[in-house]
Amino acid sequence: MESVVIEKFETVADVIDALGGAAHLSRKLDLKGPSTISEMKRRNSIPVRLWPSFIELANEQDVLGIDSDTLMKVHVEEPAAA
Repeated sequence: MESVVIEKFETVADVIDALGGAAHLSRKLDLKGPSTISEMKRRNSIPVRLWPSFIELANEQDVLGIDSDTLMKVHVEEPAAA
């Protein structure tokens, strides 16, 4: 699998999309269903207890740039205006 290179993650949605979307993430993380991930996306918030799983999955999928610093930044910075 080729690495996915993303210059900058600005939102939780960017992280979720880079990791394959709600359905894929809910299966990989053994969550109740895609609605759990969709709710994270809607709230722009990933529970801190899941950060290690997101980082591990990013490494497994060769998605570069998702680490604890990135996850912290997407939670504290306001997304750029469209």
